[in-house]
Amino acid sequence: MKKLIYKILILILFLDLLGCKKEISNSENLEPISFDPNRQIQVQILWEKKNFPLEMELYEGAAQRPVDLWATGSVKDLSEAPVSSKIEGSEFYLKPGSKKNLY
Repeated sequence: MKKLIYKILILILFLDLLGCKKEISNSENLEPISFDPNRQIQVQILWEKKNFPLEMELYEGAAQRPVDLWATGSVKDLSEAPVSSKIEGSEFYLKPGSKKNLY
């Protein structure tokens, strides 16, 4: 009786393996949406504040004063910080493939 159950299980497993097919990806057939190098993408930063008494401000990093990601510190005046300009509001625009360091 046990041999019969084992044979049935092996048969089911074999038939299941035969039914497996490789999934075909259609990603090779995708085409970019009208490539325009001057096109800009809107980036929006949303803040979720929970019991945080201070206001947050977003600044663009200064290209002439690069800083390591892990570097921390405090400054008395904003002119001493490695930032260039404040990003007003919560959105800005980037060209595809470009990057912006935010502090």
